[in-house]
Amino acid sequence: MLTNDIYALFNTVMLVILPFTGWMAASVIALITLKKGLKTGGLLLIAALFANFFMLKSSLPLNAAIVGALLSYLPCYLAAGTLYLTKSWRTVACMLFLLVLSAMCTLQTMNPEFITQQYIVVCNMLAQLQLGDAFLALSKGASPAEQTIFANYLIGAQAAGVVLSSLISLAIARFIQAKLYYPGGFKLEMRALRGMKVDLVLIIAILFAAKQHYLLAIDVLPIVLLFFFIAGISLWFDCMATRRNLFAPMLIASVVLGFFPQIMLPVYVLLGSLDTLFNFRLYLLTNADKAIREVK
Repeated sequence: MLTNDIYALFNTVMLVILPFTGWMAASVIALITLKKGLKTGGLLLIAALFANFFMLKSSLPLNAAIVGALLSYLPCYLAAGTLYLTKSWRTVACMLFLLVLSAMCTLQTMNPEFITQQYIVVCNMLAQLQLGDAFLALSKGASPAEQTIFANYLIGAQAAGVVLSSLISLAIARFIQAKLYYPGGFKLEMRALRGMKVDLVLIIAILFAAKQHYLLAIDVLPIVLLFFFIAGISLWFDCMATRRNLFAPMLIASVVLGFFPQIMLPVYVLLGSLDTLFNFRLYLLTNADKAIREVK
């Protein structure tokens, strides 16, 4: 695919059409963008958008089909293009945050009813599937103002889900690129992800504003928490990489995260937040140097 644009285009369209392989199509678009630039990746993006649009148009209204196609592939392409131009994951995170912030500002200004409609659709879907009993009980007993807050948290979580899906596809593309041209480079990049002190100030300000029920702050809070969660995961991997046996600690941590997400998710967010202040990686590196000197 990296040497034949027609073959890459064919694979992209086929992966869009096949069920449950849209994320692979996004990875192909990201990989071509990372290697060949925005123009070549953009051609694949256009093909994927048209293919996905025509698939969605048969079951969704026109506007919903357009939005669905854009959300499926455009954020991943923009993230890949940003990484291609800047070689910085932090810049990618800033771009995605600004993208979500712009989208939420547009919704709050031009179509706030859409947020409430999304909330009603999700509640009806959960009621039909008999899922989320606690959520439904809470929402039924809520006042209109509280339901508005729930709706904005929900739209923010949906935006974070779109961003997470885009980042996963981009990470797969970056992993393949590193395997081909820079073995070990992807691991180094993932282990080096961390925030800065200004990011901690940002999340504290957003948490305070969300506590005061500012809707825009509620909308962007999930994606900010997602970035700190990723930073916490990166710190944990970097700590585990200093040990000889990686498989057992990674397996245990993954199982605990799967069974107790309500505990582990805040823990990883807290780790990512504290790392912006103390840079635990530097502390671990200093301790490792001391241990080496003692052995010698």
